[in-house]
Amino acid sequence: FGTAKGFGTLSMAYAVHENNNNGTIYTIDLVGHNEPIEHVRKISGSYEKEKTTRKKLWIDTVRTEWLDSVKFIHGYSGTIVEQHDLPKIDFFYVDASHFYEAIKNDFFISLLFSNDVSVFLLDDYIDREYFGVKKLVDNEISKYVDVTLIKTDKTNYHNKNNTTKSDYGMCFFKAEKQKMIDAFGEHEIKSFLKKYSTFEKRYAMRKKLNKMIPFLEKIRFRNILHLNNK
Repeated sequence: FGTAKGFGTLSMAYAVHENNNNGTIYTIDLVGHNEPIEHVRKISGSYEKEKTTRKKLWIDTVRTEWLDSVKFIHGYSGTIVEQHDLPKIDFFYVDASHFYEAIKNDFFISLLFSNDVSVFLLDDYIDREYFGVKKLVDNEISKYVDVTLIKTDKTNYHNKNNTTKSDYGMCFFKAEKQKMIDAFGEHEIKSFLKKYSTFEKRYAMRKKLNKMIPFLEKIRFRNILHLNNK
C-alpha cells in the first residue's frame, strides 16, 4: 500500500528477479503510474522539483525484466478490496496514508488477503501528530505478536530535531491470519472496513468536485450542515 516514486517497489522487483522467484508484486496508490505530479529529485548534487510521471522516473533506472513482476493498481484501498480478486499474499508493506484509521484499514485489508502465515512491514513508526502506526502497533498489534523495530533513521535526525520521542523506523512482524482475525474480531474488522470504505467514497467524491469547481476546496460542508442543524 503506497507506491510514491516506486523505489520500494523496484527493490522488491529486483529481489524477486535476483532470486529467480515467480512472485508478483501488487503496488497500490492513488496516483497512477502515468499521472504527472510534482516529484523531488536529486540532480547533480542538489534537490529539484519536477512535474513528471512515475513511469518517466523509472525509465533510466529499471531493467525491463524487473517490471514483469509488478502489477499496478490505481485507486482507494477500500474500493480495491471490492473490485479486485487478489490472491493470498505472503508479504505486505504498508506505507500509504498515515493517519490512524487509514493505517488500521490497510492492515485489516492485508489480514483478509493474507496467507495462513504472512509477514508485515509497517513504515513510519514515529511520535508525530496524525501518524497512526505507533498507536496501532503499541496499543493493538503488539498484544498478539512480537514486533521488531527496524531503525531506519541512521543519522538520528528525528531525535536530534525533537520530532519524535521514540526511535524511528519500520515495524516488522509475522502473523497467523486466523489468530489475528480472532484477536480483533471478524465482525469488528468487517464493520471497520465498511465504515472506512464509506469515508473513502465521500472523500473521493469531494476531491472530484474540488477538481471540477476549485473554489469548493475552501468550503467545509460539514461546518455548513452543522450550522443548518442548529
